[in-house]
Amino acid sequence: MPEWQDFIKKHLVTKEPNKAASNKNGIKNNINEAPESNEPPSSTTPTKNQHQKQEQEPQQKSIGFASDIGLTRSTDEDSIVITDLMTAFEGKKRRKVILILADGMGGHSKGEVASKLGARTLATELQRYLSDADMNEGKYYDLLTRAFSMANWHILRYTELHPEAEGMGTTISLAIIDENQQLYIGNVGDSRVYIMNREEGTVQLTKDHTFVQELVDKGKITKEEARRHPKKNILNQAVGTFADVKIDTCSLRLDDDDCILLCCDGLTNHVSDEEMAQIVLNNNATPQEACDRLVALANKRGGKDNISVIIASADMTKS
Repeated sequence: MPEWQDFIKKHLVTKEPNKAASNKNGIKNNINEAPESNEPPSSTTPTKNQHQKQEQEPQQKSIGFASDIGLTRSTDEDSIVITDLMTAFEGKKRRKVILILADGMGGHSKGEVASKLGARTLATELQRYLSDADMNEGKYYDLLTRAFSMANWHILRYTELHPEAEGMGTTISLAIIDENQQLYIGNVGDSRVYIMNREEGTVQLTKDHTFVQELVDKGKITKEEARRHPKKNILNQAVGTFADVKIDTCSLRLDDDDCILLCCDGLTNHVSDEEMAQIVLNNNATPQEACDRLVALANKRGGKDNISVIIASADMTKS
């Protein structure tokens, strides 16, 4: 059983990844008709234990993020949207932290437009429904499917109206932490979502939608060989590329000492999972400091692509 599946099984997975089919032969199919929607897109420090355990407890309930152009690119094609949505209606208090990271397709026209449009559309759709809804497992997955479909439609529509942007697209990794410390994930492309803690180390919760990942799955190359493979950047799925988009989803229950990390391949191409965990789980580093250190390390090793990362403490939604 793959490492990420074993980890999720131990943490009460509520749904297997969505296996919706994709259609790669009809990019322009039905793009004049948008998916059903309403309007278009428009921390505290924990108390120190007076006796012990300071080193074992997270220092802050907080979020950090960074997006850097790197050392070789002329444009930063990545986008990040973070929303801390807190509401109270009819006596019901709700809190949802929404984390979105998008990596515009490098080498294509308007990659930065695709990532911005995709991230903003997702954020708009999620905020609209999460602010006042009694959510359950099924509703979350329906919402993620609808939101990704809407983002896909808006990017395809932009391409139709701006032919010079033909071929643009974006990866998107998304995580939602709710008031019950339940984590919901949606992913398309090769950006990633990780969970990190001192007991389990680092576990990748998403699966790359790449040609090279298929080779790994078939046993033709190892994970380490995949990191150096000349075709590692070839995507099998991206938002805004085909008329139908395939979304992988999963969920699990978080523990207080978990950290959630989202990042693009500009980070993972230079920094190993073990190195990321070492930096993120350092007791002396806040999530923001850890983000800055990860970006600095990727740049030190060449910075060959844009570098974006989000780190969130799992317990930040607790009252």
